[in-house]
Amino acid sequence: MGAAIPANSAAAAGRWRSIISLIRFRKTSALEFNKFPKFDDARLQGAVAIGVGDKILYAISSRLESCHQRRIALHHRPERSILEPRSCTNQSDRAGGLASLDAAPPNRFSRSKSNREMNRTKERRPVSDAPLHALHLHQKMHDQALKVPWREVAAACDRLAEWRSFSLWVRAIVDAEHLLPKSVRSSIESRCPAFLQSRKNPAELESLWLDLNGWIDQHFFPAAVQGGWIQALHYYYGRLPLSEVIWQHWTRMRDEWLAKKPGQFPIFEQWQREIAALPTPSEHVAKAAPQYIEWEALAFWVRSLVESTREITPMVSATLEQRCPGFLEEAQKERAQACSDPQWLWERLLRWIEAHEFSEAIENSWIDDLRTAAGKHFRSERLAAYWAECSKNAKKKTPPMPTFEQWLAAADAFVTR
Repeated sequence: MGAAIPANSAAAAGRWRSIISLIRFRKTSALEFNKFPKFDDARLQGAVAIGVGDKILYAISSRLESCHQRRIALHHRPERSILEPRSCTNQSDRAGGLASLDAAPPNRFSRSKSNREMNRTKERRPVSDAPLHALHLHQKMHDQALKVPWREVAAACDRLAEWRSFSLWVRAIVDAEHLLPKSVRSSIESRCPAFLQSRKNPAELESLWLDLNGWIDQHFFPAAVQGGWIQALHYYYGRLPLSEVIWQHWTRMRDEWLAKKPGQFPIFEQWQREIAALPTPSEHVAKAAPQYIEWEALAFWVRSLVESTREITPMVSATLEQRCPGFLEEAQKERAQACSDPQWLWERLLRWIEAHEFSEAIENSWIDDLRTAAGKHFRSERLAAYWAECSKNAKKKTPPMPTFEQWLAAADAFVTR
């Protein structure tokens, strides 16, 4: 497994898929993972080019992906312990394990239909421990996403969700029919002109959906490909709750259609309506997460200014009194010089915010889910990254003292070039 893999060839596709299968189906351990090829930029780009980039990223990241820069850099509050590489078990829900991307394809070299069907039944989200360098992978994806405003990444993920749904719709029908029906061919040609003609091996059906994903990346997400953040787009798409809903719908339809072929397959628009009608996980959490992020932004702003000045300025004091009445009095009762420890003040403010603004989440035991959902949001990561940048710059020179609104606008627009 340690031999070099050519970036773009049928052999490359086969080797990448073998690696994915080994990782996803728990046929390897974290230690054995070191025998695999190094996943450097060139090979990841090659994997993306042949349509398996998101599968690679999913397979080797697993649950540690949510230990992002904020959780490490901020010395987060005690109740949010950092997940070390060897202590990730049983943390998937709390850590917000990576939501599913498209499943790994069956072994394309299977010799019989029974073997192909057996391989399909094994396709599932991975449950094995994360490789030791999963944190490094997440940091790499995080850094890629920082190249563009977070709203651009979020919008691209929403568009990618529809395209991934389309490719899984194609895959479900092709797998059930063992051919490409005219109606599906027509839909592909309408949405992706010239795709079918671009395939080197048109008769190869098992890789059709993967080839389609790769073609879609190149033609509908050129900014991400050329800007060097296509891997991050795949990665963050996998964290969307919608990606899990799409995955589960495809899994359910695949199993039903393989057991009994329907009289008529749904058109893609009907497939999408069925997905839209499905409940998303924890709708009350998803509704509260944007508000939680806004409050976290306030805590970041307070910490940033206190770190810079080593005092609670009149502007900070007035803003806190307006938004969090009584907080400063409580904090100063615990520590007379609260500004001497900005981290403690930040943690104390977050606890106050949760107790006063999210008491329902605490009382009904979904506060951890809310923290996780907020922490996985694009905006939350960008706020944390901007705070880290402000903290770094504060050591070099006296920074400006922005209002909270000014700081938040700058954080939303923050990118690295």
